[in-house]
Amino acid sequence: MNTPNGPKVLDVTLRDGGFQNDWNFSQQNAIALVSLLHDAGMDYIEIGYRNKPPIVVPNPGLSSRCDNDYVSAIKKQVPQADLSVMYLPKFVALSDIEMLADLGVSMVRGCVSPTGWEDALPLVKKGYDLGLISTANITEITERNIEEVVDTANRIIDNGCSVIYLADSNGSMTPNTVRDTFEYLKSRLAHQVELGYHNHNMLNMAMANYIEASHQGISYIDCSLRGMGRASGNVQSESLFAYKSKTYPKSRYSVPGIMRAAHYLCSQFASANPEPKLENTAMGAYNFVSTLESVIAVAANEYNITWLDLINEMYRVKLDRRHITLDTIRAVAHSMCDARQREKSTVQAARTDSEMSYFSEFDIIDSTPATAEKSREFVRND
Repeated sequence: MNTPNGPKVLDVTLRDGGFQNDWNFSQQNAIALVSLLHDAGMDYIEIGYRNKPPIVVPNPGLSSRCDNDYVSAIKKQVPQADLSVMYLPKFVALSDIEMLADLGVSMVRGCVSPTGWEDALPLVKKGYDLGLISTANITEITERNIEEVVDTANRIIDNGCSVIYLADSNGSMTPNTVRDTFEYLKSRLAHQVELGYHNHNMLNMAMANYIEASHQGISYIDCSLRGMGRASGNVQSESLFAYKSKTYPKSRYSVPGIMRAAHYLCSQFASANPEPKLENTAMGAYNFVSTLESVIAVAANEYNITWLDLINEMYRVKLDRRHITLDTIRAVAHSMCDARQREKSTVQAARTDSEMSYFSEFDIIDSTPATAEKSREFVRND
């Protein structure tokens, strides 16, 4: 349910923004950002992941683990700020939730994957029983059957939770799908519970999707400064505050304050301004999670085909999104090469001797090699 000023706002720069800089925010960076965000009127501020992030990187920074010293230092310097910490169920124990409560964290958010929702149940309930705002963030919703989303949500609600979040992990939603999804979910929930929405900007629709989600009566919306987040990022905190200042003129959200926070972030990190790349847009359009980008590049390079041709073929053959690995992508690439070789053989067999003599003077080039990016092990996440 909306407040008089619309959904409450949760900034996720220190957590989702870590996908851009491997969570290498210093303690000073974290304190400064939390202080600036709090002064601007941010309702909740997420400061990172507990214990481990969802991808493996060489030297992950402080906000990738949210150890006790990191959390305590932020809370000591900005005691009035309502802090949030996200966790992946397989990386935490009940004692982690208890410790976060003892450290003064206001909100804990569990990632609920398509196959691991049962692991999240005791953790979400523990946070709820401790009086924290304990959310279940159902990820990859565009890859799920809506009935599966409803069933998962109802099981979590029956077990005990504060908020059900829907995460458009692939950045594939449009205002129409946002409307239809939330309308259907609300009509099928066994018990009333607050709802939240986390989106990504692969299709440049993050703000439009937020507005539609707000119309659907959600209680919480995620954002990040300059949109700094995974792939094409999130809805921008400063754009959201600007919208709220026009829609709710008496709200406490300070546009000058959020601009100061964004300016500080940009002064510290060159990666603070993610823009949708062609690859990100393709991933969103075809509903593939963005962490597959570098894996697709590896397979494309190995088989000397273009990245775009490969993802187009993955979409055409309806590759199972829940069981995608480098090997399954390689299989698609291999089939493409086989098909091209058969086509070439057919064409060559049909040529006359004179045509073959003419064309033999030239090299026949079928594709250009894709540039392989660093492949990183990934775990699906919001």
